[in-house]
Amino acid sequence: MKKLALFILATLLPVISACGSMPANVGTGMTPSASLVQEDDVAQPPAPEIGVSLAGESGFYDQLIAALEAACAPLGYSFEAVAADSAEKQNSDILAMLNAGVKVIVIDPVDVDELESVLSECESESVPVINI
Repeated sequence: MKKLALFILATLLPVISACGSMPANVGTGMTPSASLVQEDDVAQPPAPEIGVSLAGESGFYDQLIAALEAACAPLGYSFEAVAADSAEKQNSDILAMLNAGVKVIVIDPVDVDELESVLSECESESVPVINI
């Protein structure tokens, strides 16, 4: 079962992440002027495109994170994985990912019944959620 979930995630991740929208200035030849780019903007690393919220830490999750790294690196995608030991922590982690601007969220729920409000927030922000 764990191998099947890992396979499905590794297979769907590139497909789902390829469906993101392109920035407005891509393909137009337009670049931001030097006066608009501030030093703070350049120094900050880009926000991860994929947020992963896991229900704890174990060997399975270590393998899952390694598989995500292997799938994301060649495509140039970044992800942030966090482990939660309670539903409240998982809710706050997912909200933090939404605030960081992730494009996709992968969740292994601690308590799926407690995620209703945060999942509706994902839906209102048009962020796809993959439940593993």
